[in-house]
Amino acid sequence: MVAPLAPPAGRGRGRRVATGLALLLIVGVAALVVRGITDQSGPVLPLALCRAGQSIDFLPPLDVRRAFTSWQADGVYDVVSALVVLVYAWGARLYRRRTGERWPWSRSALFGVGIVLLVLATNSAVAVYDMTLFGAHMIQHLMLIMVIPAFLVLGRPLTMLMAVSDRAHTIAQARAWSYVFSAPVALGAYTATLVGTHLTGVMGEVMKRPWAGQVEHALYLVVGLLFFATAIGNAPVSWRLSHPGRIFLVMASMAVDTFVGVVLLMSVQPIAMLAHPGWGPSPLADTHLGGAIMWVGGDGLMAIVPVAVYFAWARKSDESAEVAGWYERARVGQLMSHGAADPEDDAAIDGDDAQLEAYNRWLASLNRSG
Repeated sequence: MVAPLAPPAGRGRGRRVATGLALLLIVGVAALVVRGITDQSGPVLPLALCRAGQSIDFLPPLDVRRAFTSWQADGVYDVVSALVVLVYAWGARLYRRRTGERWPWSRSALFGVGIVLLVLATNSAVAVYDMTLFGAHMIQHLMLIMVIPAFLVLGRPLTMLMAVSDRAHTIAQARAWSYVFSAPVALGAYTATLVGTHLTGVMGEVMKRPWAGQVEHALYLVVGLLFFATAIGNAPVSWRLSHPGRIFLVMASMAVDTFVGVVLLMSVQPIAMLAHPGWGPSPLADTHLGGAIMWVGGDGLMAIVPVAVYFAWARKSDESAEVAGWYERARVGQLMSHGAADPEDDAAIDGDDAQLEAYNRWLASLNRSG
């Protein structure tokens, strides 16, 4: 009997460190959220540490220079980003130990781009002005629900998880996951999130409670990850969308983007931001600008996905055709070498009665010789 392999040295230590960091993060965020719920006297989560001692009413005018030089420290998502990078790197190391192969660098690079964009969405000028300019708020939303999740999903974290954890692989076979990562759920969650946060009174409530902004960001990320894991990713379910189904799902989401954008463009009631700077556009013009960004920017970003899915589908079809063509050439060549096919008309081998009879005689001879 072959003795079971001992776990790699350091694996348990790495697991304990990651678990401790995750628990510390959960406890810290929970404490801040509880404080935010019980104390509405002012910002409690580190939404913008650069605003310490500075009223949001007096943010300087946003110009090209400040678009690159205005920064804030979002403590929650900075910690989350760092933790996710550590866990992903740890998973890549376990993947090599478990499979004997290196985790593809291209996937790590795509995942890293997603993390960098997450830092930009929560720390750059987009985040600094996201509670005063609806246009900046909409750009942040598109980054959180479309761009960032797409790059994170392309990093294939679920593939990594399935490879390094037998338990995760077993859990993924549960029927519930087939419903979670289904097209109706993905499209329904995407639609409910965009419509619910832009065309109802939710936005005004978020502006009154800074901690709710963090929850809103998390909602956009989770829904975006669910959507793109279904549309372009490797959702851990036994049944997955075909390439035409994925294209249809993305096209349906574009209709949602168009609907929300057009409604905002036609709105006569502005979105109430936390504060309106005197140097910016009027509140109604700012709302219309956000609608245009959702319509044109959202559809423009989503339009890239069907094109990428189509090319992936075409490449897969070409590979299948190449394999099938090789097999057919080998089959016909073998038949010709045994006189069971006409070298001048190999296309008739499966349609001509004489050729079919010769093919059957050759098969019978193989059976007798065997």
